[in-house]
Amino acid sequence: MNTACAMRFSIASALLSMATAETCKASCIGEGLEKECTFTAKLDVHASPTGYYKFEECGDDVMPTIEMQQGVTYRFVQNADSNWYHPLGFAYFPDGAHAGVDELEPGISQVGSTCAEDNTCQAPRYFMDGAFVGGSYDNTASPPAGGEDFGLDVYEPHFQVGRGDWQEYRDSSSGYEIQLTITDTQYTKDLFYFCHVHRGMSGRIVVVDDQGKAVNTEPGTPELYDHQGPSEFDAACGTFGTGDYQRGTNMCPAGDFVFCDASPEPSHFSSCMYALDCHMQHSMRVNLNADPMAAFMHQMIPHHENAVNMAKVLMKEIRKMPNPKEKDPEGEFWHMLYEIVHTQNKQITMMNGWLSEYGHDTSYDAQCGRFSEGHYSPVCCSRRLLFGKPASSGSGCLCG
Repeated sequence: MNTACAMRFSIASALLSMATAETCKASCIGEGLEKECTFTAKLDVHASPTGYYKFEECGDDVMPTIEMQQGVTYRFVQNADSNWYHPLGFAYFPDGAHAGVDELEPGISQVGSTCAEDNTCQAPRYFMDGAFVGGSYDNTASPPAGGEDFGLDVYEPHFQVGRGDWQEYRDSSSGYEIQLTITDTQYTKDLFYFCHVHRGMSGRIVVVDDQGKAVNTEPGTPELYDHQGPSEFDAACGTFGTGDYQRGTNMCPAGDFVFCDASPEPSHFSSCMYALDCHMQHSMRVNLNADPMAAFMHQMIPHHENAVNMAKVLMKEIRKMPNPKEKDPEGEFWHMLYEIVHTQNKQITMMNGWLSEYGHDTSYDAQCGRFSEGHYSPVCCSRRLLFGKPASSGSGCLCG
């Protein structure tokens, strides 16, 4: 990795990880193995391109490292509005099926356990309105009840219905939760929570014994990618990855995007809009791939990223309005903004996965280059690392 790129790339992730050096504990009632512990999930939509998880029990930290004790049942409650389109999953390695690695499922073990034969390995159980939505699976029963259906096939699709429908079900019931008990005492590595719809949203789970001691004798394994963080400019706009494309950077010298017939008027909103449009123009300049599907995705990914950033800017601006419901009394416009962010980010995840599966360059690697040579792109570098490619100063990822 280019030294300057490595140093700059590490700054944002270091800021995010500083607060998570200590594990976050759940809110628990009772004692011993009979206690019931709860993590209450929500999402900070502006913390990354897709948003990052938070838990009420962990304060304002994004993607905190959480602690789970062997043999204790933990509830992960997902009733906050921001959870829509972000059903939690659990895996032995970051990103689960997004990365083609093992998740916690009834028939999957990492230590050759016989639980894989009768589908009783440790896995989450998914609940809606207080009822388990899977089959006969229950690895906490005595004796454990096997079965492949642990409820995910019902729970995950329900998070991808219309946002209003999702909220209506939540409001007319006890809502959504997941229960997970760590039963495999032979596995002595960390586990991971992640989003079943969007890649790049994995957080670490440190497993402890009944004395509160971490069972992993090699802390930090398996390895987890660095989490991204918005620049100061992006944090103010509500966007992600646009801070390097502001006016005055010479990244888009052809003209202004939001002032066709006049000189730019300085305003926060116009600066945000200019930067996100400049980012899209740059990112859509690609070397045409001979495969039409790859060529489509190389340009559609930054096009989607622009739509996501535009929606996030407006979310930020609407929150500043003294009476936002005056122009959106039924909340339909607000629903639309969330749908743009989450559905187009899902499609970005799908397209990135397809490009990786068929051996094509990422959309960033396909870019023609930048007007400003030697320009550092934190989003480019971090996305390359996320998809298993080294950050470099090659075409499309000039790290300075």
